[in-house]
Amino acid sequence: MDIALELGVKHPSDHQSGEPIVMTSDFLVTLCRNNKYIEEVARTIKSKDDLMNRRILEKFEIERLYWKRKEIDWGIVNGEEINKQTAHNISFVHGYKTLDNIDSF
Repeated sequence: MDIALELGVKHPSDHQSGEPIVMTSDFLVTLCRNNKYIEEVARTIKSKDDLMNRRILEKFEIERLYWKRKEIDWGIVNGEEINKQTAHNISFVHGYKTLDNIDSF
């Protein structure tokens, strides 16, 4: 909320109650190589059309500055950059991340 105030933009709020809405990022990824922590990166995913919307860009700027202050790399990924087959495969295996979700176990 402080960042929005500094930027002179409205912080997202519920349209009916006017209460502030918690802003989130789509992914916070921990990068590792050879089982060693390297860094965390934050990514948000939006369609190409959304990148033309002024209000969405204002919210992105709030998000960008939030992560910058935490010294975490932030970026936008649009849907066209995501390989559809890879996304499908990740979605499929995600349901099996724990054996608790499998009836036969």
